[in-house]
Amino acid sequence: SYPSGHAAGSAMFAVLLRAIDPAHAAEWDAQAELVRLSRLYGGAHFPSDVLAGRRLGEAVGRAVLASPALRAQLPELQAELARARAAAKPAA
Repeated sequence: SYPSGHAAGSAMFAVLLRAIDPAHAAEWDAQAELVRLSRLYGGAHFPSDVLAGRRLGEAVGRAVLASPALRAQLPELQAELARARAAAKPAA
């Protein structure tokens, strides 16, 4: 059970999504925290498993962000997110 894969994945995605969508960084962090808490409340993991998963996920996220190729793609990813949000808005 050590470390929690759910905690690692949620932490990694939060790191990446904060870089893509910094205006909503707090929301991405809050969602990742809910995933981590669900592993504790559901009895799937011990707190140390969740903490280790979080640390692992954050480290992987930072390593991915260190990639020059990904850094070069950030504007394209931000534009894609903006298009998706615009398409999801209900018609007035």
